Amino acid sequence: MLSTLRKDNTGLDLKQIFIGAEGTLGVITKVSLQVPPAPAAVQVALVGLESFEKVREMVMLSKRKLGEILSAMELVDPAAMDVVVGKAAWGLRNPLAG
Repeated sequence: MLSTLRKDNTGLDLKQIFIGAEGTLGVITKVSLQVPPAPAAVQVALVGLESFEKVREMVMLSKRKLGEILSAMELVDPAAMDVVVGKAAWGLRNPLAG
């Protein structure tokens, strides 16, 4: 069953039968991986917003304007930022202070 096809509806999906049996029906002997190439460019933005409502607006705007280009978003609240900046050994400062 080493196929890299995304969809194959030519009969029973034996892989799903094995998964449903919690591994009791077979032994994995080979693995097929489909690894996409690394992107040619990566853009990152750090945006400071005043409220969670502004964050929601930014998420909706980003999804609408960037579509498939947008691959990830992350929210770091003030408490989490304080924990990261508070690690004196790292010598970091909060880029959004003030």
